[in-house]
Amino acid sequence: MKPGEIERSDNLAMAIDQLARYLARREHSELELQEKLTRDFMPDTVGKALACARERKWLSDPAELAERVAVNLSAKRKGQLYIQNYLRRKGLPGVKADEGQELSKARELVEMRFARNLDFALKQKAYRFLANRGFEDQIIKKVLYEKP
Repeated sequence: MKPGEIERSDNLAMAIDQLARYLARREHSELELQEKLTRDFMPDTVGKALACARERKWLSDPAELAERVAVNLSAKRKGQLYIQNYLRRKGLPGVKADEGQELSKARELVEMRFARNLDFALKQKAYRFLANRGFEDQIIKKVLYEKP
């Protein structure tokens, strides 16, 4: 073994136990579990542990899990682009956007963070703020430049 290289175990029982601990804390996608388990276990052991979890029905359906994650992020007032990128990083399928909900979240954020009558400088600041939260360009422009 080279210096700095991590020693990985090939004990399947330990891998399944670790997988169960991860799932006890919160639901994970298969990709997340694979990445986490690969730190401590050999890749073939990780594959067997994931197969065992699938067989025991410990893993949620990816579409259902993606929907729950999207609802949680939406409740935190994150935009659709942020949500889609987050789901992609976790190895989950994308979810359909609701434009009305996106508009209401963006309006609520602008009203909460900025004054009602925005001058040009504040509109630029609000634009950057909403873009950083993952709102699409067209949604931001509707919120900032159109009358309600």
